[in-house]
Amino acid sequence: MSIELEQKIAKPWGKEKIIIHGDRYIIKTLHIAASHGTSVHLHTVKDESLTLLEGEGTLLLFDDLSSDPDRIQMEFGEWYRILPNQIHRIESSTGGHVIEVSTPELDDTIRLIDPYIR
Repeated sequence: MSIELEQKIAKPWGKEKIIIHGDRYIIKTLHIAASHGTSVHLHTVKDESLTLLEGEGTLLLFDDLSSDPDRIQMEFGEWYRILPNQIHRIESSTGGHVIEVSTPELDDTIRLIDPYIR
C-alpha cells in the first residue's frame, strides 16, 4: 500500500492540503479564500464527499450549465456527496475550510467555467 502524506498545493481560490493519498482514497482540506470559489467542474470517475470544517461555504450543484444551480449552504458536520459527472462548485463569501474524502483520481477534473482561466 502506497501512502503519501502532507502535500500542500496553492490554488488561485485558496489552497488545498492532501492529508493522506492512499491507493484507494484521498483525504484533503480545501481552504476557500473569502470571495473566491473553485471552478465549475465535474469528475468522470472521482467520487467525493465534503464537509465544512470551519468558516462558511456554499456548494453549487448544477443539472446543466444552462440552468441556475441549487445553492446549498454547507453546515458543520453535514456530509455532501458529489457523484461522478455531477457539475459542481464550492465558494465562500467569508472564507472556509472543507474536508474532502474521495477516490484517488487527482487528475480527473474537467473545468467547465473557470474564473481563473486555467
